[in-house]
Amino acid sequence: MRSDPDHPGTGGSRELPTAARGVGQILTDLNDHDGGPDAFWRLLERSTKVLGDQHGSARTLTGDQELWEPLLHQGDLVVTGHLYVPTAIEVTGSLTVGGCLYDREDGSRIVVGGNLTARAVFSAGDLLVRGDLGADVVSCVCLDPRTTCAGTVRARLVLEEDPGDRGAATVNAGIELDYDTYRLGRDDRDGLPEQLRALLVDEVFTRDDGDDELRLDRYELFDRLLAEERVFHDDAR
Repeated sequence: MRSDPDHPGTGGSRELPTAARGVGQILTDLNDHDGGPDAFWRLLERSTKVLGDQHGSARTLTGDQELWEPLLHQGDLVVTGHLYVPTAIEVTGSLTVGGCLYDREDGSRIVVGGNLTARAVFSAGDLLVRGDLGADVVSCVCLDPRTTCAGTVRARLVLEEDPGDRGAATVNAGIELDYDTYRLGRDDRDGLPEQLRALLVDEVFTRDDGDDELRLDRYELFDRLLAEERVFHDDAR
């Protein structure tokens, strides 16, 4: 059975810090909020005012982590393994994930006040980064408005389901795909199949029923990333 970003395939630990006092309403608003980016930025500013600079701290968590309760962390947060977020998380500083950062569609809110760095980002929910977003692979619904970045998205591969208005985000990617259009065989850019096969290992390509052409399958890609297996050719640039 293949894994799905909505159904984690790894068993993570529960070491994530609990919320500080005085932020209960902010966490409730974050978890329930369905507004655009500006509303999330206002929540971020409220959090900084409530917590104050003296409560900021840098913390490193070892191994895979699963977040099942809303979390507000003041300062920088580092997770050395994978981070699964089926709820809401706000990090006022930068968030660094050694493995995959992935969420669960409408149930997820990820707000980062600084930069976000990960090996891979798979987001089907709300993902807002005030700084830069850097990863080998970024797979998301769109880069605006449900996924947005005020800085630059840097990745070897960007897969979007519904590309639209970029907003403030600048994308610097080796290959960027409208994933649904690509899987339907409607992306006719010259040399694209060859570029993808030169970049990625054979195991991440599959055929749809009735289709003779091999195409990149993001779920196979995600499976390998979660398993910490190679997805790029060693000599790929």
